[in-house]
Amino acid sequence: MIGEFSNYRQLNIKKVIIVVLILILLVVSITVFIISRTMKHENTENTVLKTENIEAKTEVFYSVDKSVSIELPKKYQLKQVHNSEYLIKLSSDENMDVYISKMEKIENRPLSSIARADKLSYLEEYNAYSNLSDLKELNVNGNSAYTYSFHYLDENLRKAFYIQVVLLELDDGIYVFDIDFPLDDLTIYTNLTTEVLEKFVKY
Repeated sequence: MIGEFSNYRQLNIKKVIIVVLILILLVVSITVFIISRTMKHENTENTVLKTENIEAKTEVFYSVDKSVSIELPKKYQLKQVHNSEYLIKLSSDENMDVYISKMEKIENRPLSSIARADKLSYLEEYNAYSNLSDLKELNVNGNSAYTYSFHYLDENLRKAFYIQVVLLELDDGIYVFDIDFPLDDLTIYTNLTTEVLEKFVKY
């Protein structure tokens, strides 16, 4: 009888030990899971913040005479090249270019007429082009502007490009914005023209 009771106690102790071990393993597992989830969440938040910070950073580019500037996101990785033909000339390794030049106003000639002549003259520089848009009037911060766009094939790169030209009339002259990039990247640079016009400053 005593032997049976002793065996029963041993069995109970074994059961208790097993239950305790299972509970310990369960607590450890839950703790590890919670810690790993927390760390993963923090890493995700840090990655998002880093990405947002990179995209939020901008760089200001000035013309040589400091008469105009433009502020664009660093994510475009633009480099400035000084050229007497342009007030500002920016290029990236991804074949994206932003050129800003200036022309004098022509007395008694409206901006629409100047933009139409510019469009015809510019197209003569290309052997072939497609998707030529109509001349479209814009309002840029209360100032009159006209824009047109088209596609062309760069024979050296064997790649199709999208180009948009904007003529903006200000009190001291007409500023011409020439923006072009690979057609495949149209969705990436969909807001580029707006960013250029909004961040252009004349001093």
